Amino acid sequence: MDGIFTSIGHYFAPYGMLIFGIVYSDVIGNVRKRNILKLFLLIPIFIMYSMFQVYPEFRVDFRILAIWVAPYVIATNILLIYSVWREDRPIIKRRKILTSVFVS
Repeated sequence: MDGIFTSIGHYFAPYGMLIFGIVYSDVIGNVRKRNILKLFLLIPIFIMYSMFQVYPEFRVDFRILAIWVAPYVIATNILLIYSVWREDRPIIKRRKILTSVFVS
């Protein structure tokens, strides 16, 4: 069980962060396009599960993991900064800054 839950944390946390960034920044307003993008962004996770052992012990090559995790996290930070930059209302802007700090 430890290997399964560890893999979920390693694989789905960056994905979840990026999806949050996409939805929070509202860069893609079209819901259909956003849903297609969500599915497309799952591809590296399926590849990782097919390449590396999860049970009984989680084993992964972190260099390969970093190839897609680093861009996901960087893109999330860019989207959150863009969301703050685009906001005009001072109170909402402060909240978005705090959210951006907590997420990244």
